[in-house]
Amino acid sequence: GTHTIGTLTVANNTTYYIAGGARVIGAFNCGGRSGFSIKGRGIVESASNFLIGDGASNFTIEGITIVRPFITTSDWTFKPRNCTGFTIDGVNVFSCEPLRDGIDTVCCRNYTIKNSFARTMDDPCCINAVLPLGNIENALFEDCVFMPDSAIGALETGASLECTYVRGMTYRRIDILLAS
Repeated sequence: GTHTIGTLTVANNTTYYIAGGARVIGAFNCGGRSGFSIKGRGIVESASNFLIGDGASNFTIEGITIVRPFITTSDWTFKPRNCTGFTIDGVNVFSCEPLRDGIDTVCCRNYTIKNSFARTMDDPCCINAVLPLGNIENALFEDCVFMPDSAIGALETGASLECTYVRGMTYRRIDILLAS
């Protein structure tokens, strides 16, 4: 069924399971949280960011589909910000809004994005840094498919890159599909 959650604040060390066939409308606030998981085969529909909050650590997002319908709000679909030690595995991201990215990591460290798919009107995956949050390091992207419908890049580093360094970035078996 369909469940409207508004903005749900996640608890530390808790797993949230979205069953196949379920549609969750809302977002997850993970600011400062640790050890949580959002898993399943269901759909999360979010009008802005699916994941809200800075400084989360040691979390997993696995198997879900994130959909951003055409709504005139300005922000990216999935934006871990100043997070560390996380894994995104088997996640599908769809956004049909112009200039709205898919997965945008901002000043994150020690993370993995794997087995995932993103199709967006803009950059499906983008690595960013903004002052004063810090640097970008130790990221692994593997076995992913990215499909921009109309964009500058499918896997972009530094649309906004205000940091001292970017290091330890590894890309393996990434497929880029062009829609045009």
